[in-house]
Amino acid sequence: MNAAARLPKRTAIEFLDTRSVEHAHFLERRVTPVRKYEHNPIIADGHSVQTILKEKDGRLRMWYVTRRRIPGHTGSAREYALRYAESTDGIHWTLPNLGLKEFDGSTDNNVVLKANDTDATGRKITDEKGAESFCIIDREQSPAPHTRGRFTALYGDGSFAHSDDGLHWTAYPENPTFRPGGSDTYNNFLFDTRLGRYVLYHRPHPNLHAGWARANRIVARIESDDLIHWDWNTARCVLDTDSRDAPAVRSVKDPARRAKARARDKQFYGMTVVPYQDFYLGFAQLLDETRKGWMDLRLVHSFDGVDWRREPLDEPLIDSNPEFGHWDSGLIAGVPVGSPVRMGDDLYFYYGAFNMTHNYTMRTNDKEVKMCIGLGIVKRGRLVGYHAGDDEGELLTRPFLLDKPCLLLNADAEGGEVRAALAAEDGKPIPGCSKEDCEPIRQDGLDLPIRWKNRADLKDLVGGKVRLRIAAQKAALYVLRTSD
Repeated sequence: MNAAARLPKRTAIEFLDTRSVEHAHFLERRVTPVRKYEHNPIIADGHSVQTILKEKDGRLRMWYVTRRRIPGHTGSAREYALRYAESTDGIHWTLPNLGLKEFDGSTDNNVVLKANDTDATGRKITDEKGAESFCIIDREQSPAPHTRGRFTALYGDGSFAHSDDGLHWTAYPENPTFRPGGSDTYNNFLFDTRLGRYVLYHRPHPNLHAGWARANRIVARIESDDLIHWDWNTARCVLDTDSRDAPAVRSVKDPARRAKARARDKQFYGMTVVPYQDFYLGFAQLLDETRKGWMDLRLVHSFDGVDWRREPLDEPLIDSNPEFGHWDSGLIAGVPVGSPVRMGDDLYFYYGAFNMTHNYTMRTNDKEVKMCIGLGIVKRGRLVGYHAGDDEGELLTRPFLLDKPCLLLNADAEGGEVRAALAAEDGKPIPGCSKEDCEPIRQDGLDLPIRWKNRADLKDLVGGKVRLRIAAQKAALYVLRTSD
């Protein structure tokens, strides 16, 4: 099978997928930072979002946690309460009075699980830390063989629970089925339909990475057929920082923190992995010790879930707010499984954030810790784009099947210009479809038609493989798709 035949057979070609691009000349590939919702935060008390799901009726369901000191505990240990919220528009959220758990002397709350909780059979679900790292998959929305309810959750240190409504949970009697090794990051899992197996992303056990035991702020991966038995032959580390990020060091600069040295002053703290089209997106938290524990979110992608590709400029998708005193000015706690959520022509990212850094450096004068949940928005298809400046750049696509007679481009050419030329599979120009024949695109739009002066459509070419050569100046290119 040739390379062109292995290309994804779909009517939308996102340039985020590097397999769709043959070559780019005088173009810069960039991540599109989210536009933070102007009325953030959307939930004023929230440590981090654990899972976001969109029901068939359009209703959004969110499971998130709040954090507080363990009552009566003299150390720095915290407990996490799992809470529930709903929304019909993704912006305004209802925190229902579930009446499920007594919390601070009342059941008038939206708590689903708390510290030292048990299920209806009396089986332990949580310990004194509560429901930390609660990742849910829904078998009504994606395949999930061997599961025991509509919803299955991975939480804490390698335990699983199941539920039919997402509110009443039953622990697996086999718990814990997996021991990632003292992880306080957001471990998450999915069912990979291509492998026919479950894949779990986590912080590796000290036995399964190089260096000293605490140099484990890297991302690892392991597979299972049934969530109970884990295939250690598949266990491997898949994402780490390197010399491009920071030099290797034996200790951090602060002598009081020598025991917490992690080999580099920049580390990937964790990564949420979600299927996207026919590949995977990773939303990786980058911890920067050179900035006193500042943490933001980076976008990576993979075609097999093992080999992860970072963007050339490595720009944040969601950045901590540089404004001192702002509620999300210190640490971005990551995004949940279920991200991004498609809402009309927008992609919604929900994220937890603090006004202090990971190293407890306060970014506010009043020293009041704020942990809230915010919303970031990106237009559909625009997670990554190819940008042209004053000099004209050009993008040449890989061959694709022209299955419909019209071409639409997701591009921002407001203040600039885009033209395109159509070529055969071997790159030879197609008469009447040159750049000079193309009507210039000079606006911003998600579905801009590409037209040639002497052609009403491309019906005579439908069924064949073609390439598109896109010339851009002061413009950005995101997605190409076919249309009737």
